[in-house]
Amino acid sequence: MLSISIIVGLIAMFSWGIADFLQSVAIRKMGTYKVMFLSNIFGLLMTFPVLFFIMPQIALSNMLLLLLGGIMQTAAIYFFYTSMKKGDISLVAPISASYPIVTILLLRIFVGQTISIITLIAILMLIFGIVLTSTDLKKIRQMHTVAGVKESLITLMLWGIYFFVLKIVSDNITLFGINFPETHYLSIFFFSNIAMGIFMMLFSVSNKGIPTKKDLKDKTVLLILFSTSVIFTLAWIILTYGFTIGDASIITPISSLYPVIIVMLAMIFYKEKLVLNQKLGILTILAGLVLISL
Repeated sequence: MLSISIIVGLIAMFSWGIADFLQSVAIRKMGTYKVMFLSNIFGLLMTFPVLFFIMPQIALSNMLLLLLGGIMQTAAIYFFYTSMKKGDISLVAPISASYPIVTILLLRIFVGQTISIITLIAILMLIFGIVLTSTDLKKIRQMHTVAGVKESLITLMLWGIYFFVLKIVSDNITLFGINFPETHYLSIFFFSNIAMGIFMMLFSVSNKGIPTKKDLKDKTVLLILFSTSVIFTLAWIILTYGFTIGDASIITPISSLYPVIIVMLAMIFYKEKLVLNQKLGILTILAGLVLISL
């Protein structure tokens, strides 16, 4: 019988993988900015019910840091959406998912978190995997770079910084002489989602991303965006609940393998084809994600 930790990890893995793939369908039909606008309306609707369970409280320092994080997350999701629109999802998703490299290095530099030999090996594997995945070695003389890779690398950097921010506000940490007290996970969820939702909607509106009446008549896209918002929210709640009753060292590496689902769906439905070094790169990234989560 599967343990609760394995079940929670599998739920998160399948949920994130399926939701990200479904959003790629919406992006290719409606465009990046309009998807950002609509998905965040649904996301905000999923956020406010938290008020029925807890009255969110947060220190001013943490609030300001989460506002900065909201800007980072807005930019990260924009570049992630763009990478999925321009490139092969089976390539850009694993690269974007390698953000723990940045988060761990920032924690090492600014918080003093030690890096184990296994983590160091994992980081090197992720870097090597990214190089293999982002380039067709047969065309290396022409410096051929796969479409969408640049955007996925930017996503990697921004997500790495964003999760560093979440780590800071979730623990009692003093950084640059400023104290960031520990915050309840539901408060972090509420305030981070509000900040992200507002910034993303403003960003999409500034880029003429307000959906037209014609767009709103596309019931398939609306259903996709509503469904993915529900999936993301439920997966996050289940994951945090799993951390309280299960083993995070088991849940985290399993959930981080969501790119496997994206790659499989992209190959089935988009008929994406990869050269040998790209296949090896994806496997190397996935193995690195497992190691870095241990």
